[in-house]
Amino acid sequence: MSVTDLQERFRRDGVVHVPGAFSPGEMARLEEFWRFCIDHPGPAATRFYADRMARASGVDAARALPDREPGLSYQDVNNPANRNRLADLIQLPGIESIVAATFGTRSAWCMAEQVFLKEPNSPRTSWHQDISDARVEGMDALTIWMSLDPVSAGESLELVRGSHLGPVYDSVYAPPGVAPIPHIEGRRDAYDIVSFACQPGDAVLFHFGVLHGGGQTGATSTRRSVALRFVGADCRDKGGGPLTRRDGYLPLFSD
Repeated sequence: MSVTDLQERFRRDGVVHVPGAFSPGEMARLEEFWRFCIDHPGPAATRFYADRMARASGVDAARALPDREPGLSYQDVNNPANRNRLADLIQLPGIESIVAATFGTRSAWCMAEQVFLKEPNSPRTSWHQDISDARVEGMDALTIWMSLDPVSAGESLELVRGSHLGPVYDSVYAPPGVAPIPHIEGRRDAYDIVSFACQPGDAVLFHFGVLHGGGQTGATSTRRSVALRFVGADCRDKGGGPLTRRDGYLPLFSD
């Protein structure tokens, strides 16, 4: 896929699957980063349930929470303890080349990392948009999602192609407002839902505004994944102002 094709597809569809984006050595670095994040939980570590989240100070604490449903689904996000490692990780050639090609510029910053663990029989993750909580707008708003384990299309991310073009719905982490998330599961045929079988080394790119959710894992499947979020020159604070919080981001490169 050419640089022009990648950027055009990202801007048009909001979703791009890039097979073989990372070398085995880069995947080893990503797995090492995932393991550090799991072993050093941050203040936002949580256990996912189908209808809510519960704070948990690590995987063991998440397992100790009530088993309201089968499986275990766990995340950690934007952990200050990971900052130096994240600054090194985003310099991997595969990450740099993806961000530069997607944005069409060498001006980009990493907002945060997010790591996930879904064990066998874990329910699907509910539909949501990252942009509802990111407080930014613009086309240069990219999540790179990478699975450390082989996943089938049914167990991978599901994404609504083109949904980054609007509207922006309520956050799943806040009380309902004026724009409730549509009931996609009840009307799947009405949406252009895509998902991709992934091998370690593949990347799924999607815009912060894309409606997405995680597939349910099977009886013998574990899904470990890393998501990295980037913003570029065509991105601004909601309301049209410049990215005033850019000092809190990690520079990937800058013209």
